[in-house]
This record gives sequence, C-alpha cells and structure tokens, in this order.
Amino acid sequence: MGQWNIAERRQYVRYEVELSVIAQKPFGNSTITAASHDISEKGIGLVLDHMLAQGDIIDICAVMPDNNEQIKAQGKIVWGNDIGPGRFRVGV
Repeated sequence: MGQWNIAERRQYVRYEVELSVIAQKPFGNSTITAASHDISEKGIGLVLDHMLAQGDIIDICAVMPDNNEQIKAQGKIVWGNDIGPGRFRVGV
C-alpha cells in the first residue's frame, strides 16, 4: 500500500476556538459578522457571510464568551475558500 508524503506547511499549532468576531475594513462603514474557526500564534481562521479579497486589510474584534472582553487586532487576508451557500472561510 502506498504512503502519503504530504509536507506540513504550518509553522504554528492551531487551536479550534469558536468566538464571535466583528470584522471591518479600515475606514469602512460596514461591519462583517464572523466567527473564528481556529487561532494560532500567527493568525486566525474566520468563517464569514461574504468573501473578502486576498490582500484585504481588516480590523478584527473578537469577543470572549465568559466576560465579553474584546480583543482587537488588524490583519491581512492571506487565503480564502467558498465553503457553502453564503459561507466563506478565510485565513488572516
């Protein structure tokens, strides 16, 4: 039986974490409701209701479920996939 020889490209461990997230393009007036899919030391995977373009810069505000603390950051969309009707997954 053959062996799969797949190189792991990830540099950091990903943790599956589901948080409510609000994303917005800097200087934009519309917000994008999202949820986190996973988080690593270097980035965050988001599930959105519409696609953002690779290279887009976004402001992110993640809300902690236990105390509603807000964690804010800015990031760049590095990849994106259509995962179903009106659902998109992006890496920031």
